[in-house]
Amino acid sequence: MHFLLLMLRCVCYTAFVVLVGSRSLSGHDRRATNALATQHTITKPLPLLDSASLAKIKPYTSLEAALKEPFKVVRLHLTYHMDDFWDQITSDTVQTLPEAISQMLNLQELVIENYNLRTLPAYIGKFRSLQFVRIQKSNLLMLPREIGMLRNLKVLELQENMLETLPESISLLSKLHTLNLSGNRFSQFPKQVYALSGLKKLILSGNEIINWSIPANETTALLEQIDLSENQLTILPKNLTSLPKLAYINIQNNRIKNIPLGFAKAVQIRYLDLSINSLENLPADFAQLKQLESLDLSHNYFTTIPEVLAQLPLLRSLDMSHNLLWVIPPIIGKLKSLQQLTLSANKISTLPPEISELTALDELVLWKNEISRLPKELFELPQLKSLDLNSNKITHLPPEIAKLERLQVLILWGNNLTKLPESICQLSNLIAIDLMNNELSTLPMCMAQIKSLKLLDLGSNRFSDEEKQHLYRAFPTVQISLD
Repeated sequence: MHFLLLMLRCVCYTAFVVLVGSRSLSGHDRRATNALATQHTITKPLPLLDSASLAKIKPYTSLEAALKEPFKVVRLHLTYHMDDFWDQITSDTVQTLPEAISQMLNLQELVIENYNLRTLPAYIGKFRSLQFVRIQKSNLLMLPREIGMLRNLKVLELQENMLETLPESISLLSKLHTLNLSGNRFSQFPKQVYALSGLKKLILSGNEIINWSIPANETTALLEQIDLSENQLTILPKNLTSLPKLAYINIQNNRIKNIPLGFAKAVQIRYLDLSINSLENLPADFAQLKQLESLDLSHNYFTTIPEVLAQLPLLRSLDMSHNLLWVIPPIIGKLKSLQQLTLSANKISTLPPEISELTALDELVLWKNEISRLPKELFELPQLKSLDLNSNKITHLPPEIAKLERLQVLILWGNNLTKLPESICQLSNLIAIDLMNNELSTLPMCMAQIKSLKLLDLGSNRFSDEEKQHLYRAFPTVQISLD
């Protein structure tokens, strides 16, 4: 019985850190560590280091070692690991940071992971040189008001905790440019962040936020990126003009059904992710987003490509995979700047002639559709480097394939091809070709002359054993799969 109890109390600390030695600190342990820390006199304070210089300093990963010379500690990384079974038994045991670490007045970076802290001690405010803080997976329920005393703090990462609110004092962090609150329990957008005058990047993904509102009189004018993915949003704000530098918005995996009129007044937006929502169309004023370069509308309920997209002159990437598209409308040809187009997992059966007008396109992804015929216009794309047509109904690859002179990757697995044209051998830049799961029994032997070819997947076809051996000999420098 005694042996079993001893085994249950076994805890394991890994390389990255030790918070309190090999067990939670008792009162005697705390007094000992406090005495140890106070044996040293703080020397001249170190100047604040830039991120590159800070990264060159080796972090302390043992609290015991750090407390022996607290004035030398600039970076402190603490990670706690316990035996899974014992962890479950003691999950209600609240851990604390020993007050002795408050002697580390040169501390500029603090990383704590996998602790049951619940909150931070008030003396956190003594670390006036702190620039970077990450406290992750530590069951934080609240932040002390003293967090506002960290006037040099630039990055605050508090992901995967249990926070629901922020203290008002957080608005005093005027140098904070990055705030990560992902994976917490916020149900309302924390309006305190709008008072952070230097904030540029805000991450609130994986919470339970149902409403994103922007106050008219108090906003962070420098905010450039916001991530609200994986929340419960049903509506979007109209007054994004209050955030004049906001260029990146991720609202993936929410419950958005409509984009409100006025949302597009934020004309500076360059990246917009609206995937995994319930959208069916876009408002007419969406055309105001003249700076938009990347748009993700995948996993929605669009039945066609919205015509308003033709008025976005800088759009380079468009993803409308996993929608309800049956056809590609002629307006696709007006997207002159498009470089990546993804329309996979729809019901598209034909490609329009206007596809040839996408002269900047270098990647076209059309897997899992109903395409049986490839029009000649498809092979008039001068910049195309990657073409993915897997899981369609293609029976014939036209000889015009040779016109895609820049093509490097060709994916055709899961079709009904019985042969390839000899002209495929003219693709002198081809690196990889996937022909798995077709009806092929032979290949043009001139393909062995494509010097750039590195990968050839021919599995699940109709090659005889004799032909397989012939292929292995014909392509000695190519990685071939025939199984």
